[in-house]
Amino acid sequence: MLIGESVLLRPRVRDDVAVLYRLAASDPVLHQRTAIGPWVPRSLEHDLARYDAELAEPPDPLNVKFTVEARVAAGRVAHGDVVGEASVWGVNPHQRSGHVGLSLVAEARGLGLGTDIVRVLCDYGFRVRGLHRLSCETLASNGAMLHAAESAGFVREGQLRASWWTDDGWDDDILLGLLRDEWSPPVGPPSP
Repeated sequence: MLIGESVLLRPRVRDDVAVLYRLAASDPVLHQRTAIGPWVPRSLEHDLARYDAELAEPPDPLNVKFTVEARVAAGRVAHGDVVGEASVWGVNPHQRSGHVGLSLVAEARGLGLGTDIVRVLCDYGFRVRGLHRLSCETLASNGAMLHAAESAGFVREGQLRASWWTDDGWDDDILLGLLRDEWSPPVGPPSP
């Protein structure tokens, strides 16, 4: 488990699938903004079967997924609620680089959890995995992710104009990066 100030990142368990299903399968607008490829409807049973099949495979060290659990109560979120998923993905062991990403259920958005999640992912990437560079890509219209990444120390490095289609039309993709030397590790252990 990875512990932040307001979140806990842990392995996914079968009981998480129904909560996370709301992110992946039932929100076509979120899917447009976070996934490559078109949204197509699928059942919860499909996601449960996919989870069960993944249990038979060894974990993929190049694409590490976490369930995000709230450590604090805020708004409609209670302590211990599953509020989303986060990942360090596309790890390149030779270049010692990877990408960070996250998605939150609607009731967990706007509570400041994103910045803590990004910080915890950076700690995992730099301290635990020994990476040299982390990248983050998000849409120009995703102010929450831009704020979370920049608050965690990421720097804007580029912009791909009109590169992502959403229900609102074309959006720019903002590229951000953080080097190990620029990262500020947590000062001490978070409170239990």
